[in-house]
Amino acid sequence: MDNMIFDTVLYRIDPSKNMSRFYSMTIQPDLFGGHSLLRNWGRIGSHGQMRIDSFDCELSAQDACQIILRLKTDRGYRLSRDNACQRKNNREQRSRIN
Repeated sequence: MDNMIFDTVLYRIDPSKNMSRFYSMTIQPDLFGGHSLLRNWGRIGSHGQMRIDSFDCELSAQDACQIILRLKTDRGYRLSRDNACQRKNNREQRSRIN
C-alpha cells in the first residue's frame, strides 16, 4: 500500500437553509516515512480551509479518517458518487493483494 493516495469527498447541500458545503479528506505518504491526513472544508465554490495531521503509520491515518467520516455522515454529509466507485475498487484491489 506504499505510495497510494486515498481520497474521499463529502457534500452537504440543503437549499432550504442555503447550505452548500464540502469536506474532503486525503491520506498520502509524507517525506519522513509517515502518512498525512489532509482535510479541506468549506462552502462549495470556495477554496475553504485546510488542516494537515501527521501519523506514524497509514493505519492510524485511516482510523482517523474513518472516525471523521462517521461523524460527518451523522451530521448529514453524503459521499459523492465517484467516491463510492473508488472505495469499491480499493476494496477489490486489497482483496487481490491478500
